[in-house]
Amino acid sequence: MNNMFSQKAKKSLGQNFLKSEKALRQMVEASEIKPGDVVLEIGPGRGALTQKLLEAGANVLAIEKDETLADELKIFLDQYSKTGQLEIIKEDALEFSATESEKLKDYK
Repeated sequence: MNNMFSQKAKKSLGQNFLKSEKALRQMVEASEIKPGDVVLEIGPGRGALTQKLLEAGANVLAIEKDETLADELKIFLDQYSKTGQLEIIKEDALEFSATESEKLKDYK
């Protein structure tokens, strides 16, 4: 699916990339996402779950610490970034402040 991503998982960052279409489908179904729901995704990695959430109509704020992955994810899901449905923040989620995101302004 995401063959455009150049790097392998960095164990130093605890990276593991979700690939199972069945697991992805079950996660989205279990979350009962409705169009317009706001989802905060920490560590989107290669964007497998991100893409499914976006396809379900969610507005996704994705926080990715790995700058290379964040840049590649932005290219991979560019059509969603252009519409404002996806916001990617390059930052450690432990240092993230909700005040940094327009998407989370109602959740502060």
